[in-house]
Amino acid sequence: MYWIRVNGKDVHKSLATNYILNTEDAWKSTDRTACVTGLSKIQTYSQHPSLPSIETDSILGDQFFLSQHVVMYIRVSNEVVLRIVQVTGIIDGSHEDLPSIPRSAFTSSNVDVTLRGQVLILNETEGVKWLWTRTFESFPGTKPVKGKNIAPSINITKKSTLIEFPICIATPIQRDLVPDPTLGDMTFVFCTGDLEALTEGNSVFINQQGTDLIQARPKEGHQHCYLCSKEALVNKMRDHVGRHLLGQAIGIGEKLHDTSAAKTTVSGPSTNCPILCILCHNRQPECSATTKDASVHWSYNLPSHITEKHPNSEIPEDFEALYSIGANELIHLHLQKKVAKGKGVVGGTGGEKECKQKRAKSGPSTSEQLDTALKENRQNRVKQKAKVNPVVPKKASKKAHS
Repeated sequence: MYWIRVNGKDVHKSLATNYILNTEDAWKSTDRTACVTGLSKIQTYSQHPSLPSIETDSILGDQFFLSQHVVMYIRVSNEVVLRIVQVTGIIDGSHEDLPSIPRSAFTSSNVDVTLRGQVLILNETEGVKWLWTRTFESFPGTKPVKGKNIAPSINITKKSTLIEFPICIATPIQRDLVPDPTLGDMTFVFCTGDLEALTEGNSVFINQQGTDLIQARPKEGHQHCYLCSKEALVNKMRDHVGRHLLGQAIGIGEKLHDTSAAKTTVSGPSTNCPILCILCHNRQPECSATTKDASVHWSYNLPSHITEKHPNSEIPEDFEALYSIGANELIHLHLQKKVAKGKGVVGGTGGEKECKQKRAKSGPSTSEQLDTALKENRQNRVKQKAKVNPVVPKKASKKAHS
């Protein structure tokens, strides 16, 4: 046995002996491999450290060292789960590596410290303990390219996942040193009770609130476009929004770019979308004296707008159909119960179908129209440039005249 228990902590015998005897050559290890096996980093480079006093609480003191463990929540796929991390680096605000930090830094609000570490792979054992297998979570070092098959002779190696995180979201965790019959060596175990204490007694180590928030967001690498409600790649969002802006600039209006709002469904129940009030648009400056944007309203708000701003106006049938709400939409939004067949309307009114068909017809311009307009705009710019800088033909050479 190379380890002894000192005040609830596992301490290497050589570390304890060197500290007690205070020999000049008894430095703590600075080798990373030795630190991982349990030796602590040196706290001082002096060969004459101060003698231990009777007030010394423990050999290690109230310090958190490299190779010790913390517990924290990590996002794995679409879930937020509790994971144990072995700390391999402690970096302060000036980007300097530290051998240790006071344990009080984990609860202090004004400490600028970043931890770096590897996520442990644990096996559940009989009883209430988790055994560390001396392995870490890893990921493929090389990702296959879409549409290309990697040759069978190429070996894809795995690399350990190294993560960085602020100290404020981590908590030090107690570990026990036990013999491992499969490894023929010593390893660490973690008690389920200690983990449950960090998850408010929940034995399933998943943060449900954080998981629900992640699953409600767009898929990885995508965001919602606030103009058309479509999901678009983040690195392509500039092109996506630019299409809207350029279409508006060259006169190609987009009344509704998302066809999913043309019909209510169970997965997409709401048909609420921006609609131009033709009564405002045709009667400026009654409602909109400056821009067209002030004439645009959400379809759910249009009835109130018309009642307030156009109480005596005659509403065209086609325009009224654009914001009419049918029975199916109320059912899909759980605002009205579904009625059995023969007792009421289930499939919606005929006016609803007509409304959605007209809305679909009055949708955005097609891609071909936009491409044509872009070509014309480009050609016009070339013509204007030619007028400003006309090309002067070169003079014929004398040899050509002769």
